[in-house]
Amino acid sequence: EEKDKAESRTIFKRLHNLDQNVAQVETAIRCGDGQVRTISWSHTRLKDEGGVNSTILSVGLDLSGTREAEQKLAWLADHDELTGLYNRRRFQEEVSQAIEDASRNSLTGALLYLDLDKFKYVNDTSGHQAGDHVLKVIADKLKGSLSSRDVVARIGGDEFAIILYDTTADEARQRAEQLIEALGKMVIRLHDHQHRITAGIGIVLFPLQGSSVYELMANADLAMIQAKEKGHGRIHLFSEDEQAKEQMQQLVTWKHHIEQALMENRFVFHYQPILNIKDGTVSHYEALLRIVDADGTIHPPGKFIGVAEQTGLIRDIDRHVMIEGIKALADWSRRGQPATIALNLSGTIMDSVDLLPLLQQQIRDSGVDPQRIIFEVTETAAVVDLDAAQHMMREMKRLGCRFALDDFGVGLSSFSYLQNLPVDYIKIDGSFIRDIVNSRDNQLFVQALVQVARGSGRLTVAEFVEDEPTLELLRRLDVDFAQGYHIGRPAPRLLDDTSHTKVVPFPANRSQS
Repeated sequence: EEKDKAESRTIFKRLHNLDQNVAQVETAIRCGDGQVRTISWSHTRLKDEGGVNSTILSVGLDLSGTREAEQKLAWLADHDELTGLYNRRRFQEEVSQAIEDASRNSLTGALLYLDLDKFKYVNDTSGHQAGDHVLKVIADKLKGSLSSRDVVARIGGDEFAIILYDTTADEARQRAEQLIEALGKMVIRLHDHQHRITAGIGIVLFPLQGSSVYELMANADLAMIQAKEKGHGRIHLFSEDEQAKEQMQQLVTWKHHIEQALMENRFVFHYQPILNIKDGTVSHYEALLRIVDADGTIHPPGKFIGVAEQTGLIRDIDRHVMIEGIKALADWSRRGQPATIALNLSGTIMDSVDLLPLLQQQIRDSGVDPQRIIFEVTETAAVVDLDAAQHMMREMKRLGCRFALDDFGVGLSSFSYLQNLPVDYIKIDGSFIRDIVNSRDNQLFVQALVQVARGSGRLTVAEFVEDEPTLELLRRLDVDFAQGYHIGRPAPRLLDDTSHTKVVPFPANRSQS
């Protein structure tokens, strides 16, 4: 470089004229192979025996790798490594500047939040590398569909965001529809699968519907969720309707809460004992999921499972439950507590191609006895896709695992599903147990269910057993197991008795605690 050459000549002249003894400078050197290297030079005057400055010692250190790493880090600070788009941090800076410019110039802009429909299906059927490929293709499509002035970023797993400058609500809606149409024409072939791409897009105007980065992005997220609730490939313009806004804000808040809990491993189990009514022992425990906040606040599943199902995060929770549940089972064995664990799965996981390999790997790595794993599914979840549920349950049972059909009796076709689902336990819904002592109809229902279960080789579990008269009646009705506060409340640890070898002793008349 001519500039570097001129600077070097000046430095050598100053050293030669005794104006300075040491000099340091960085220069670019082009190598014979055409590569340009960054060299840090250290020049020092050397004196001969007569004190005459006759020599200059120059030492060069190649900093090319360091400079490349620094440039890479600077780039990563602003960009998503997979797609090359701006990341969330840089996008938020762009949004802040866009709001400021629009306010100053009395203009309106739009923020578009885009979330892919059923993207987890791509990962489940074709693998995560295929999913990464799809994200890169979509990023290129978005860049090609927008003007050079528009800003597009990847702000999450399968979430993208776009800034449209100087636009109206109608123009923003039209641009969103064009994006939906462009994505809908894409067919991505991966292995043996063809994937058609659809997305939900939420639209929010600035500064009208958000004067700060946080408010604007939160409102855009709300609009995106409302778009996805309409179906695949839909758009939604943010509404100021306070009731809808409050409901959607709660949904977004819990969505982020769940994502954070998954990232920070803040899901924990509380274990509820299940009593073998005939011999008065606890034969297994149901692992009930909780979220624990940093301040120690514990949230039960009723707070977040519905949101997880709405937002698609339930599959991530299912995998977490399987992995952590089997780890807990292995830990029990190491501590001399060989109890059985019951884990809850949603119906949506039953068509996942990686569920069975994941279960096989966890059993193999942990060394647990698969016969001590019971998976609980609700009858409503199991029949979302009956064929998929039947197939997956049979494959998991071949490994030695067992199944329980939870909340039995609340559906209209409960008894017919018993013929189709390969379950080992039938958990009678608590609505039939709470007042069974005073309800002849409930007694007849439970009695009939026990007879059907006996005939098909299945065991029965009564939920919500909350007092001794109920437990005694269930014993007379020949129900096999009981679960409820009278047996034991969910707790972070198993019952305090590690002396047993097979089951945890548990007196049948233990009071609720």
